[in-house]
Amino acid sequence: MAGSGPANPGFVYDGYEQFWHVADLLMHDLEPSDAQWQALLSASGYRELVAHELTPDVFAENLRLAFKPSLGAPLAHVLQGGSQASLIRHYILTADMRRNIARRMDAMAAAPLAAAAREAALSWLPAGLSPAFPTVAFVIFGPDARSYLSVVLDAAYVCQQESPLPLLAHEYHHVFRRHLVAARPAQDPGDKDLLWVLNQLESEGIADQIDKRSWPADPPSATGAVTNYARQYRKQYAVAPDQIRRMDTLLSAWHRIPARRNELARRLRASLPLAGHPTGSFMARRIEARFGRQGCIDAVGNPFAFVRLYSEAAASGDGAAPPLCRESLSAIATLERIYLTSA
Repeated sequence: MAGSGPANPGFVYDGYEQFWHVADLLMHDLEPSDAQWQALLSASGYRELVAHELTPDVFAENLRLAFKPSLGAPLAHVLQGGSQASLIRHYILTADMRRNIARRMDAMAAAPLAAAAREAALSWLPAGLSPAFPTVAFVIFGPDARSYLSVVLDAAYVCQQESPLPLLAHEYHHVFRRHLVAARPAQDPGDKDLLWVLNQLESEGIADQIDKRSWPADPPSATGAVTNYARQYRKQYAVAPDQIRRMDTLLSAWHRIPARRNELARRLRASLPLAGHPTGSFMARRIEARFGRQGCIDAVGNPFAFVRLYSEAAASGDGAAPPLCRESLSAIATLERIYLTSA
């Protein structure tokens, strides 16, 4: 693996390399030692994933099923369906793509991706920000990417992109946005669910203007998981007005019926497709059409303002985008008073 060099400050590959140390043992039907598993799980990228979402025992078992020849019969059964199947298929695909991934990652290490991605991310953030380059850890965990204080990229997923730059810029935007979030975390379970929905709509909706802006009309020419995701994204973007009407109904009920707030918030979170990406993107596009890009930029880190701006833009539009009703906007204002403006 090529070193990151000066072209891309923050790029690290130790998690990817540790993945193959473990996978190669498993493919020889050998069980890695506790120390070897720990070296993998404590490497860059995996350390962040374990802290937030990755269950080490489940991850290890999925790798065993994907790679150990002696587990062929259990593997065949698992691949028939269930929650593990798609992840295990991804690990198997990664092994098939190994040489291609290595070539692509060597090319990425030599190209000045980080600076271009940072510039693209900053073009959707308030002027004057000058954030440092975050760590970008390449690993294998699933067909996706994550942003915490650092960025975690699945190497196989990145190599299915036409270019890694837009995805990297999207994740940089999330990391940089963290400096602008002012709302306090919720303690009430129902409020947590509702704030998660609002945050997803704003954060993903605006960041998607960097890498998925053309997807509703012109899905990317890519392969595998990227193509499948783009197809779902386009479908959900097309029905975003219906999703917003459902959200409006649930927010209005949340405002009117305090005794049912936890249930209604759970329902709203469960109803949001693809973690809010296509719906949030639809809302961001309406804000931009009415207020320009600066309207979106002014709402970065403030999901309450984002929803209000969307509703105002929708109310003054051509009727293709439904505004929120007065009760729903009152629900947003209530949450804003509790988590953003109150002492």
